[in-house]
Amino acid sequence: MLSHTTPPQDSNFTLSASFVSQILKIPIKQMINLYVGGSRLYNCHSPNSDFDIFLIVKDETELPKVDHVNWCEMEPDDVILETMEKVHGSGVMIEKNLEFSRAENCISFRSNHVDVNIYKEKQFIHELENYIDCSIFEYASLSHYKPESDDSHEHATRERAVLLENKKYYIQKVQTSDQKSAFRRPFSRKSANSYVKCKKKICVEKDLRVGLKSLFHSLRIIMFAIQILKFGYVKNFEEANEYFEDIVTNRLNREVENYDELWNELDSKYKMIKKELEKEFHTLAPKIGIQKPQKLPKKK
Repeated sequence: MLSHTTPPQDSNFTLSASFVSQILKIPIKQMINLYVGGSRLYNCHSPNSDFDIFLIVKDETELPKVDHVNWCEMEPDDVILETMEKVHGSGVMIEKNLEFSRAENCISFRSNHVDVNIYKEKQFIHELENYIDCSIFEYASLSHYKPESDDSHEHATRERAVLLENKKYYIQKVQTSDQKSAFRRPFSRKSANSYVKCKKKICVEKDLRVGLKSLFHSLRIIMFAIQILKFGYVKNFEEANEYFEDIVTNRLNREVENYDELWNELDSKYKMIKKELEKEFHTLAPKIGIQKPQKLPKKK
């Protein structure tokens, strides 16, 4: 059973592998790689930002059971499920007849101040090689950051994000038309979903924080995808932070009189920026169209 201990909201607190091992009740010897993701990886966090923890464990590791009093188990989002079906077929086929069942091999849950994703190694590799979850590419990108690098950005990124690294998981080069089309799918869908979520959160739910962050993520996801196609990995996790500053930092604490007007303002500015990013992305990763069956000639 998971411990209910969570990282203290203290700017001096430093997350460690031993602390994560303690709260997840997973021995360090079962942990392969441990990363910090989200805003702390992108370097747009505040001292009180949540911790996003991503852990790869050995295949024989027993995944923790969720204490539903202190933790909330999260279902995989629709984009992941849709992509799994593209790769494997129906959801029933995925869960019953395949070795790579998400229900058996990974788990996601959260508390007030921490989000946790735990993947068995075989599932992580499978989803990376089959372009199933775009967020996995962020963590695989960190394998390309060398501990001995003289690059100050690489060094700072590793310091923020890599808590434990026993193995490297390099991203395979996206070369063929089939690979490019498959790679494009989860990034495009996730970005589009985030843009729609922004409007819903702002106009319907009046949830400014989540809405503004969703718009930022909509742009960031495409920018990271472009980097992967150009360089083979996310080379600069801070590239989208100029948009975070304008979208989130400059607007979050403003008093909002009309949420629909705010959305219209954001949409009019960022829709075109998003389209330009998508244009570059789609040029680098063209979609393979499905040919329509030819009509048979009519009988005379």
